[in-house]
Amino acid sequence: MWKKILILCVIIAVVGVGMTAFFKNYNVKIAITTKQHQTKHPKRQLQTDWSQQNVVVFGDSVSVGYTGIANHADTNAWTYQVAKKLKFHSFTKYAVNAATITGNDTTKDFLGQIQRFQMSKTADSATVAIISLGVNDINLTKYTPAEVAKQLKYYINELKAMNSKLVIYGVDPMANYVLNDKKQNTKNAVGYTANAYIQAINQVYQQKGIQVYNWAKDPIVTDENHQKMYGDHVIHPTQATQNKMAQHLATWLANQ
Repeated sequence: MWKKILILCVIIAVVGVGMTAFFKNYNVKIAITTKQHQTKHPKRQLQTDWSQQNVVVFGDSVSVGYTGIANHADTNAWTYQVAKKLKFHSFTKYAVNAATITGNDTTKDFLGQIQRFQMSKTADSATVAIISLGVNDINLTKYTPAEVAKQLKYYINELKAMNSKLVIYGVDPMANYVLNDKKQNTKNAVGYTANAYIQAINQVYQQKGIQVYNWAKDPIVTDENHQKMYGDHVIHPTQATQNKMAQHLATWLANQ
């Protein structure tokens, strides 16, 4: 009898050790599996192949290449240079001198540029739109930054409604000296500085997930050099300045 009890105790002890080892090993396996499962390999962000992109540009005189000098031909604007540097598949410029975001002149303002885009063959085939507007809203209109931002947001929605696959980029206005030929950020007719407008514009771009080039972060025009950098000394770039703009913007876009 005692022998049977002794044998039974030995069996229970062996089984217990085995089960403990089993659960220990099982836990190790689970821990390893979980650790492996948590290891993630982020996908590489592929840069845009610009040679495959059909690009349209909405802008004002700076995008046109206007120098502001009487009887002086337009420059080779940054728009054309960037298109060549990045080898766009196609390029269409809708920019017009004196264009604003808020105006309702269908011959020049953002409204008219979008209407021409909508009626063109490029509306369906365009893959990228670059918006370079806002400086004339600062200097020539009496709209507040909030009103300019509201109108910009509306037109961005319109563009996306026309072509949902359109990828939009923004280019901020550069420093300008129309209101004060000595320094930038002078308050305009309604009491706001250029910075206030640019901040409002950029907030819209941010809300819409749009990448924007901010000249203030790497300025090529300053209070000290603007008379040399601008053909009319206040707002319209010389050819040399357009060349620098093209270098900056081509490098930026190439990394998108």
